[in-house]
Amino acid sequence: MSGKEPNNAPETTYKTDWESLAAMMDKEFDYFEIGPLPETFFERARIRRPQPQVTRKGAI
Repeated sequence: MSGKEPNNAPETTYKTDWESLAAMMDKEFDYFEIGPLPETFFERARIRRPQPQVTRKGAI
């Protein structure tokens, strides 16, 4: 065995105040860590569409 007990996992606690975050307007967010995108970003950008999913029928 790996020594891990899945039924004895540590409790997950979140410190995010989701209600306050959801109530914020876009102009209230602080984007200082993001920085501006260079012009070449949009020159090299490509639209990628997902491939159609294949549906398989039959016994597995």
